[in-house]
Amino acid sequence: MTPLPVAPEHSAFTGEESDTLRLLGMLLLQNGSPARAAMIFDALSALIDDDQQLKLSFACALIRSGDPSGALSVLENVFPEPADPAVAWLLRGQALSKIGKPLEAARAMRMFIRHRLTDG
Repeated sequence: MTPLPVAPEHSAFTGEESDTLRLLGMLLLQNGSPARAAMIFDALSALIDDDQQLKLSFACALIRSGDPSGALSVLENVFPEPADPAVAWLLRGQALSKIGKPLEAARAMRMFIRHRLTDG
C-alpha cells in the first residue's frame, strides 16, 4: 500500500506573493468585482495583521460590495490613529451613510475634509 501524499509544510508568506495578491485585489476592485476583492483582502488581512493600507482597501471593497457594517468592523482596527487619516475618515463616512447614520457620517466627512486640507 502506498502512503498518501502529504502536503508540504507551508513556507513563509513572501512580500512578492503579498504584492501580487494586493495587485489582484486592486484590479478586481477597480474593475467591478468588489466582492472578489474583499475576499482577497480578507485573506491577506488574516496573514498580515498590522497593515493599515490593506485594511483600508478591505474596507473599501466591503463598502462597494454592499457590506458597510463589515467595513466599519474592519475600520475599527485602523482607528484611533490611522496612518492615512483622510482616507480612513472618508471610508468611515461612506459606511455610516450607507447604514443610515447621517449625523455620524457627516461628522466623519468633516474629519475627512479637515485631514485632506492639512495633509496637502
